[in-house]
Amino acid sequence: LPIYNTLEDRNYFSEEDCNKILPVIYNDSISTGKINDKNVVIIILEGIGASFIDSVNVYSDIQKSANKELMPFLNSLSSKSLVFTNAFANGRRSSAGITAVLGGFPALDPFVYMLSPYSHNEVDAIAGLLAGEGYSSQFLCGCNPGSYAFGAMSHTFGFSSFVDRIGYARIMGDNNFDGNWGIYDHAMGQLLLKTINEINKPFIVSWFTISSHGPFKLPDEYKGRYTSPDNSMDQMVEYVDDVLEEFFHNASKTDWFKNTIFVITADHGSLRDNEFYNTPNTLYRIPMLIYTPDGSIKPQKSQTITSQIDIAPTVLGLLGYNKPYITFGSDALDSSRPHYAINLVNGLYQIVEDDYLLQYDVQADKPVALFHQSEDPEMKNNIISEYPQEANKLELRLKAFLQQYSTRIKENRMAYRNNSK
Repeated sequence: LPIYNTLEDRNYFSEEDCNKILPVIYNDSISTGKINDKNVVIIILEGIGASFIDSVNVYSDIQKSANKELMPFLNSLSSKSLVFTNAFANGRRSSAGITAVLGGFPALDPFVYMLSPYSHNEVDAIAGLLAGEGYSSQFLCGCNPGSYAFGAMSHTFGFSSFVDRIGYARIMGDNNFDGNWGIYDHAMGQLLLKTINEINKPFIVSWFTISSHGPFKLPDEYKGRYTSPDNSMDQMVEYVDDVLEEFFHNASKTDWFKNTIFVITADHGSLRDNEFYNTPNTLYRIPMLIYTPDGSIKPQKSQTITSQIDIAPTVLGLLGYNKPYITFGSDALDSSRPHYAINLVNGLYQIVEDDYLLQYDVQADKPVALFHQSEDPEMKNNIISEYPQEANKLELRLKAFLQQYSTRIKENRMAYRNNSK
């Protein structure tokens, strides 16, 4: 796809009506309350969609023959976590996924926010908001310098520092380069632990893994451990599971571990050999789990529709953050907010809300398909003529989202203090 660096104007409603259909201001009052100072670790897995992880794959029961247990550790951790089984990626590129998770808004393909003229706009990203509460922060990704414009992005989103392959080499030496993308995940996991041990508390730290991106190359010391074919995505998923297990095992021995909220998600899904998982519904499903070692969040599976842009407001809610901010997502535990997921698939905007998935053609200015996302995961039965009210509800929400999105980015109103510009 070509990359577009500017956004089109979207003017469907008055601003007042748009805000009613899709509110984007959280905590619309000033409070003097204090947040609970828990640490935050957000781990973003490269390309590991929900279909790779039995415990978060809502379709695992009907597709048992399609998978073997590739991530036993993550399955085990899920049993101790709050798991969202209807979590969606907002895009198919890493740049879109990272923007959504850490920025709180999507970069809908083919628009790439960090390559746009708006990239230096002020945004209410979670790291920046928590910096105002005294949090230290760091973003780590073992990628080569310049990849995904992560250095600039981390600064825009309020992280105090960013560590890539060169940063890793300065601290640990450059002896774990995979020959392609950057530093192997197991080595970056070791640096992640070292970073957190040394950083001032409280902190927010995020790590984006890279080893499950093709071309796949397993580190020598991990060869012979796995049953999946060599140099395959499945083999690298098994490897990443081991990396996570090693990190959590070592982290559990530290004094900061029990006072930390861990979030594990993915930047996007990946195509599978099993075509069932390659539809615009199933391909976009990702893991989203929240684990608190102190047991403050009770383990459960939630069917709430969520997406990457919901991670920041959900974590901020758990922290008790109560100052106003702009977000396109919702706290997934807040029943007073709408819960939906939006992405752009093959030129069609797609919104999932309640049990419905609507596809909308912006150029033709009309919805073209509606599906029961739970009953019809392969999207074989278009029911738009049978459920016009449901289609209209989702169309209004989608249009309000697109208007808020384009207007606020273009007018630099993505931060609450700029809201009235």
